[in-house]
Amino acid sequence: MMKFDYLRLLRYIVFVFAITCVACDEDEMKDGGLPPDYVDPEDPTDEDPIGEDPTVYNYIVPQVGSDGRIAVLGTPPMYTDTATKHVVSVAYDIDASKAYDLANYYKAANGKSGDALKTAIAYIISNEFVGKTYGEARYVLEEADKNPLENSVWCFYEENTANANWDGGTTWNREHVWARSRGVDGNTDNSEISMASDIHNLKAETPSVNSNKSNYNFAYKPSDKAFVGTHSSKAYAPKVSARGDAARIMFYMAVKYGESGGIEISDEVSATNSTSQGNLVDLLMWHTEDPVDPFEVRRNNVIFKYQKNRNPFIDHPELVDHIFGDKQNQKWNGGIVYNP
Repeated sequence: MMKFDYLRLLRYIVFVFAITCVACDEDEMKDGGLPPDYVDPEDPTDEDPIGEDPTVYNYIVPQVGSDGRIAVLGTPPMYTDTATKHVVSVAYDIDASKAYDLANYYKAANGKSGDALKTAIAYIISNEFVGKTYGEARYVLEEADKNPLENSVWCFYEENTANANWDGGTTWNREHVWARSRGVDGNTDNSEISMASDIHNLKAETPSVNSNKSNYNFAYKPSDKAFVGTHSSKAYAPKVSARGDAARIMFYMAVKYGESGGIEISDEVSATNSTSQGNLVDLLMWHTEDPVDPFEVRRNNVIFKYQKNRNPFIDHPELVDHIFGDKQNQKWNGGIVYNP
């Protein structure tokens, strides 16, 4: 009787499995290198990874150029890879291949912690700042909040779209993410340059949503964290894919204007006549749950072209923990600048 060669059979099974895996990998990557778990919103056979409401996020395919950098051509995706590969992987200008030297930009903050780190970051984003008038902000927002796939602007909190060009405030206006009545100095005169005209704090928004948000704090609705809108006399929650963006704008404002403007982020949902805004705990959670995406990076780059300063919490999300979170006693080492 012939003896069965189990070892040869095992080798054959391993070989077939390896060939199958290679083929699967090729199928997964053939559409431009998308992550294997990417969900195509146009494909009804794809499962919804975010729950029962498929409208919470809007997905796009980040386009990768010949230099390896991501070019953002549409609405904000939940593209979580950019939480760690987000800086020089996106071109400095949407029409250029050159990346800005961000490692050198933040160099003066390296090795610092606590208040010294916060002060260093505040200096970096203020030293070469070139303010624009409140009127000029309208046209920067046309570019910064542009949604070229639909020839429109992307309105912030509830993911609406509006006219691509400024129309006098009919379909969109300039929302102050850190509410103007909560310590943001300066008139909203179109000829004035002030704290109120800082474009990092301005977002295109539909007038009705802007009015509904009012000057409320940012916070979850305690009984329903998925809730979107005003949920008390003091608090508002945007859609999930805008929450991290809102948090990072709030952190920017608190650092840049904390000393000079007397504003601060509160540990609680504070009174609406206060110059502090909260809720810090929820903003920290939103920063983690809605990480930096290519739309946000592109917006940061567009504003840098005009104001010559950046939102550091988009470039280096880890700075949030070092300035507002649980790493305030740890020295910041400059973070990771990803090179494609």
